[in-house]
Amino acid sequence: RRANAILSEVYSRRGEPELAPNRPEALRRAHDMADAVAARNPLAFRAAAEGFAALAISMPPVSKKEHREIFGEILKRDHTAVDFIQANVPPDISGPVLGALDVGVSFKQVEKSNFYAGFRIGGIAYGP
Repeated sequence: RRANAILSEVYSRRGEPELAPNRPEALRRAHDMADAVAARNPLAFRAAAEGFAALAISMPPVSKKEHREIFGEILKRDHTAVDFIQANVPPDISGPVLGALDVGVSFKQVEKSNFYAGFRIGGIAYGP
């Protein structure tokens, strides 16, 4: 099982996930995750996500395009599905699952002049 996971990882990183030995199982698990999100079943989602993440080291053998096809309609229809996914994915496997779904942590630009206004107004300065 571990050898298949490593081989699946190699094929995924080479851009050839269709050659990975764990691919049929990964596609099935991805569909199981999508069904669990649509049904809002956290136990089924966790079980499918854990099985999905176990099929490779860090990059499961399903392309981002296929993930968009599987999850796209659910995510378009229900904007709270992303919150459900982020809340229910186990933390130890969040990297492969969220990375595949493109729903990981996002960053926001902060206006620095407003952020440091307190330092300027308060007269606190660091440095020379």
